[in-house]
Amino acid sequence: MIRLIDRTSNDELEQLWLMQHAAYRVEANLIGFKALPPLMETKKQLREVPEIFYGYFNESELQGALSLEKNMDNITICRVMVDPDHFGKSIASQLLQHIMNIFHSYLIKVSTSELNEPAIKLYTKHGFVLDSKTVLSAKISLVHLKKISQHTKS
Repeated sequence: MIRLIDRTSNDELEQLWLMQHAAYRVEANLIGFKALPPLMETKKQLREVPEIFYGYFNESELQGALSLEKNMDNITICRVMVDPDHFGKSIASQLLQHIMNIFHSYLIKVSTSELNEPAIKLYTKHGFVLDSKTVLSAKISLVHLKKISQHTKS
């Protein structure tokens, strides 16, 4: 079941923080960049970020999450993460589809490392297209993707 994550709940915050660290450690190893911001975030910081978090739950166990920021007519996906114990179960796809169903009339934007091929594959599978690229350093570049619904303009 996908629902909003209650970050005021210590149990849900703990599950989210632990999963975030496990998932982003996998990404850090994949792209060769260990200083990803989510790995530096404390539970207090995670509780206070202005993002909206949706979680994929199997009963009370959080197995995946997606966070976003909503503006007037666009959505920025900030994080997509799946507990490594649950990779390969289409959890990220289900979370992404859920958000696209809710915000179907919005421009949806997301960024990821150019080296994060699984994430890029996920987004392009769901109709996202390359918008731009930002070189942060010799070791890391971000690709920015967008999905334009039939009701929005780029």
